[in-house]
Amino acid sequence: MEKGKSIEKPKKPVKKVKPITVKPKKTIKGINIQHEIEREKRKPIVVEFKLMGSNFTQIGVKCAEILGLAKPVPHQTIIADWELIQAEWRAERIQSIDEVRDAELKSIEHLIHTCYNAWFKTITDNDKKSLKKKGLPIGENGKITTKEIEEVVTNTINYGNVSYLAEIRANQVERRKILGVYVAEKKEVKVENTGLGINDLNPEDKMKLAEMLLKYKK
Repeated sequence: MEKGKSIEKPKKPVKKVKPITVKPKKTIKGINIQHEIEREKRKPIVVEFKLMGSNFTQIGVKCAEILGLAKPVPHQTIIADWELIQAEWRAERIQSIDEVRDAELKSIEHLIHTCYNAWFKTITDNDKKSLKKKGLPIGENGKITTKEIEEVVTNTINYGNVSYLAEIRANQVERRKILGVYVAEKKEVKVENTGLGINDLNPEDKMKLAEMLLKYKK
């Protein structure tokens, strides 16, 4: 080996690292994202043509035409879309009903509060003060020369305006109805079998039976 020369170590072969590709998730918590995207695109088309009277097969064809699909959407898929749309509509109606009910309850509470305030004013006694002048008439024109002023106090006893109580009670009844406090009254009608038919009754009994039936219908 010659002096001054360095010995090069053999280089190790470099391993090629394959690039890592991260594939987007196709599902989130069991929900197929692509299917949901496709369904959201179909929903307005399904609603439009269903309300126009088209059947599910025809709607599948229309979805393919509008969305540029290679083949019509199966009618089973359109049926599932329509059922989901109806379920969403029902949920929206329920929410709307709840909002209307809450608004009505707030309105009733305001009316009851207002009526109570008005009622308390009608049961409050008060004193009415007035000034009475005393004097003697002088001259031909009957003018009065005031000599003294007397203060008159009239005490008024108020027993209340019961119409406010009636309004309060009516609003309380409406509030209970909205909240479902009242339970529907059930009536049981017992019919005994006497072995006689309606044709066996005399005219007077027939009239009584007719009146009873009308009464129960009410």
